[in-house]
Amino acid sequence: MIGKLKMNDSNTNVKSDLVVEATVASDRNCKINFAKASFKRCKCISCNMVAGSFDPAAMFGKLLTGVLSYLVRQLAQRVIYTKVQMQHYCTLYWLCKRGGIYGGKILMIFRKLFSNPFRLALVYVLLSVSFLSGQLGGNLFASERSWFEDFDVAMHVARTSGRNLLIYFSAEGNGNSGDSAQVANSGLGVSGVVKSSRNRNQVNQSGMLPYVCDEFERNVFESDAMAKVKEQFVVLKLSVDAKVLGDGGREVSVLELPMFKEMVKLPGLAIVDFADYDEAYYGEVIGVLPFINFTAPNQFQTTTFLTIPSCKLTQRTLTYAVKIHPDRPLSADGEIDQTLMTEATDHAAYQAKNRVLGHQNFSARSSRVRAILGEGISEVCAQSGLYNGHFEAALACVRGWRGSPAHWRSVRAKQKYFAYDMVQSSNGLWYATGLFVGQ
Repeated sequence: MIGKLKMNDSNTNVKSDLVVEATVASDRNCKINFAKASFKRCKCISCNMVAGSFDPAAMFGKLLTGVLSYLVRQLAQRVIYTKVQMQHYCTLYWLCKRGGIYGGKILMIFRKLFSNPFRLALVYVLLSVSFLSGQLGGNLFASERSWFEDFDVAMHVARTSGRNLLIYFSAEGNGNSGDSAQVANSGLGVSGVVKSSRNRNQVNQSGMLPYVCDEFERNVFESDAMAKVKEQFVVLKLSVDAKVLGDGGREVSVLELPMFKEMVKLPGLAIVDFADYDEAYYGEVIGVLPFINFTAPNQFQTTTFLTIPSCKLTQRTLTYAVKIHPDRPLSADGEIDQTLMTEATDHAAYQAKNRVLGHQNFSARSSRVRAILGEGISEVCAQSGLYNGHFEAALACVRGWRGSPAHWRSVRAKQKYFAYDMVQSSNGLWYATGLFVGQ
């Protein structure tokens, strides 16, 4: 999949730095260069003049930004000889500008990259000039915006920095007003649950999704309590209508990409793993939190979603569904064990393949786990109905366990080790398994 680079003059905080744009373009083997970029900028300036929105001071700042960025890149190419080192320099620039890492860590990375003290000093000068060019382009404070707004740049920074990418898909519209009449007419109560029989399209036409996203962004996503949690991620904010160049060169919506299938084309949060290079799910979506039923997660739910240890998508989603249940069960507060996870995945796959719910071959599983961990296991199984995506199916499986006193005792109890996973059968139903080793 090839992403689309945009040289958009309307977002100087993200797009005005020609150094990063050219590096990302080079990394993706695009045929872009500084001459073409400058031409596009001149074209934008001309359009602004024709439209009567020409701002001489702003245009001068952007022009100076372009010149400084060009000079920085030319100097950087002479100081930093390899392509990999150039990419590291641009990544460090973006992380510094976004407040992603601290000076001590920058120095440590620099020392690994550059053994020559003179070259190291020149790199610091390059960063200083880069910051100056970014400030002249309109970004006066690094903390002015805590997220990226370009899909390609955010993916590049996450990959090269080894941090997970957190994507916030936001519905844009007239939701900023927070009109209470709008909420009432949407068929939603205070809790955000749909109470009327109107379908989703009808509710969305009233502007409910933009309103929900605006409330989530203001009360949760941008809150002080979330700041430290988000520091662990490269954060990207996109509109649900954002587009990239897909296979074949045609423009497609980001939410239509196969990797975001489980977002079911709704606003919400998604996590792409770039921190676990040796795992099978590296580079894949490992977490989704769609705003189903026009309900955004609260502070507790969002923090829980972001702090679950890395594992594959279905494992993470089912673990999340357990942790946010109103009864606050304790099993998922234990330690995820890979032996249990393998057994849970295998048994969920067995149930899905045979389309049968049960504890088949439990004795064999228990013996294998006892041979490794030295303790026996307890187990819960569930089957969901047909749902639009595995996220709602996971919530349904937990509701099923809640309705069974025997199963809920294991889910509710504090466990030393645990594992949850779910697999979809060919008929669309989901089969879930939870395995535990007690205290």
